[in-house]
Amino acid sequence: LTFANARYFNPPGHSIHRKAVKLQEAFLRAYATALKPLGAMALRLSGPERWRLAAAATLGDVATRRSAWPFLDPVDAEAQGVPHYTKVITSPMDLGTLAMALRDGSCLSSDAFAAAVRLVADNARTFNPLGHQIHTLAEKL
Repeated sequence: LTFANARYFNPPGHSIHRKAVKLQEAFLRAYATALKPLGAMALRLSGPERWRLAAAATLGDVATRRSAWPFLDPVDAEAQGVPHYTKVITSPMDLGTLAMALRDGSCLSSDAFAAAVRLVADNARTFNPLGHQIHTLAEKL
């Protein structure tokens, strides 16, 4: 949320915006590096542990993509000036919320995980028109 706020409240050319982007990229690279061993570990396991570790490694990979930055935190409709967001998007989802669901066990299956990742992109494409930066980034996600 800190990175999103710094980007949102400072225009793209502003030094704080640029520093937030660089800092977030560094954080995400470190996060991906920390999660990489999980993918290899998942291959040695069976049962629910295997899909959870594989999902965490996949989520780390997705979250570190340059196109992922708008999807890391929940949409703050009021702060982002889109108060109608919750009327259009009735099942919000973001990658940070999905990461918490993996950690706390509320994401119950690999199918639920895959559906949640798709929902992140689907919501962005539904709310943002074709040609909008967020719509385009959702297609890359």
